[in-house]
Amino acid sequence: MTTEIQAAPPYERDARPRPAQEAVAPAAKVPTVAVIVVAYNSAPHLPTLVEDLRAQVGELHLRVIVVDNDSTDSTVADVGATEDLLLVGAPGNLGYAGAINVGMSHIGDAGAIMVLNPDTRLAPDLVSSLLGRLGQDGVGVAVPRMLSGEGHLSPSVRFDPSLVRSLGDAVVGSRLRGRPAWLTETVWHEESYEHAHPVEWSTGACLLVRREVADEVGAWDECYFLYSEEVDFMRRVREAGWSVWFEPTAVVRHEGGGSGTSPELDALLAVNKVRYAERQRGRAYAGALQAISIAAAVARPHDPGSRRALHYLVSRRRWADLPSGWRHDAADDAADDTGAVAVDGCVLVPAHNEETVIARTLAPLVDLAASGEIELVVAANGCDDRTAELARSVPGATVLDLPAPGKPAALNSADAAATRWPRLYLDADVDISARAVRDVLATLQQGPVLAARPVARYDSGGATWPVRAFYRARQRLPETAGHLWGAGAYALSEAGHRRLSSFPDLTADDLYVDSLFSPEEKAIVRTDPVTVRTPRDVPNLLKVLTRTFQGNSEVAASGLPGSHRSGTTTRTLRQLARSATSPRRAADALVYAALVTTARGLGRRSRVPWKRDESTRGR
Repeated sequence: MTTEIQAAPPYERDARPRPAQEAVAPAAKVPTVAVIVVAYNSAPHLPTLVEDLRAQVGELHLRVIVVDNDSTDSTVADVGATEDLLLVGAPGNLGYAGAINVGMSHIGDAGAIMVLNPDTRLAPDLVSSLLGRLGQDGVGVAVPRMLSGEGHLSPSVRFDPSLVRSLGDAVVGSRLRGRPAWLTETVWHEESYEHAHPVEWSTGACLLVRREVADEVGAWDECYFLYSEEVDFMRRVREAGWSVWFEPTAVVRHEGGGSGTSPELDALLAVNKVRYAERQRGRAYAGALQAISIAAAVARPHDPGSRRALHYLVSRRRWADLPSGWRHDAADDAADDTGAVAVDGCVLVPAHNEETVIARTLAPLVDLAASGEIELVVAANGCDDRTAELARSVPGATVLDLPAPGKPAALNSADAAATRWPRLYLDADVDISARAVRDVLATLQQGPVLAARPVARYDSGGATWPVRAFYRARQRLPETAGHLWGAGAYALSEAGHRRLSSFPDLTADDLYVDSLFSPEEKAIVRTDPVTVRTPRDVPNLLKVLTRTFQGNSEVAASGLPGSHRSGTTTRTLRQLARSATSPRRAADALVYAALVTTARGLGRRSRVPWKRDESTRGR
């Protein structure tokens, strides 16, 4: 294993300097696997885990990264004294997902990433067994056979959550383990743990992820802190066209308790299941699950965890009191000595008849605007609904009620009204978090980049199969990952805006702005992703694609500075062909190509009046 101890980062709570040391293994050798161990008061467990990692057989090369979640025991001192570990201090207790994301920034060129709880014991051939399974076509994540601390089989494989399964688990619990699969989220049958097979998800104490998949799927969702983050991650892996496989020859003994046990954590587990359901299925579905969870807690009044879960389940306002994570990001670098984030800038929102979505879009910005941290300008253009009225209800917002519709004119009017820099231009139907706003603005404040946007995710909930296939293929294209367009949000520094001067009368403003900057002048900020809701069906998707094609053609024909750099068709086709590495991925690529070709044909035959996708409104 590589001995690589880095100096303590400036944000580490225990900031004792640690000099970098030479690697035992050749420094130029690329690690086969980067192992991320999430530690919190893990001093009793880490020594045995480290010995198990050292005992892995074969010619494997491991880079072991211990992310310390602000431990108060001797974890930091113990790891710092261990030569073949890389210690990374987190800026507080970020939770499991947040610590994994911190560790991901230190994996280097590893071809696979293993995530481990510190309270696990590993069979000698664990890593090689999981790597063997991961080498099979289409396998994105490999998970092991899990044993309890006493060596008994632990039912670690799960089905995706559903109302009926949740009801079955609420009523029966761990009794009647032979009940049908549709009546439980846990795979109880022991024969299922005797052979390799694809699964929906497994507990996150140990898993191995293909590097390509980790890059494609993106960061773990930190909103969960602990519990449900692995459900979300493995769902996104499957939606991206990869599979999750259970490998019985890889064995891990999970001692348990590495994250602590308490009624508060039991409550967090219950609340996070509702959070996950709401994010995937909507408020009505989540409300039904919440009712089931409340009934289950009421039925177990003598259990302290159930009583605590009930306390939080009956009142959403109390959820904020549960443990939550935060992580070091660009905005933290702008903090003053008191910890207050000193971010300045402006958010501009052009909006045309957006009464069904404007309140949702502006909600995360309310506190930022009311406190004066940002300047918020909403350019309601040609609206005959309540868009302007709803925007005026936001304290600190400047609302322009423009008589004529048109996004370029709305953007220019908002620019004229704004006074602060940098500026984030946000579509009215896109969800963004306060953290993402801070991170993007902080990135531009620090320089040297002139333009930036947050990472983006597509929400295809409720969409038909061809629409989901289209966006799965789109997310696999590197061409879509390094540009400002396609996310519904981008930001410019004052120097970057001088290159633009004003917005020309073009439909594809994001494509045009992107074309003004070289790759070195742009940044995609790794922060909370903005959520872009996709069309629900093919006719609405074709509206979007036809408008996109016509907008791209406008930019290419405009003769404006930078417009010659807007074409990407040939490169995109090559990337699409390379992405078809499995039958499912090939099907996604064919759907993508067919829909894009159809939209181009529609756009070339006639100038289609501007139409937007109404199927996303109200979702």
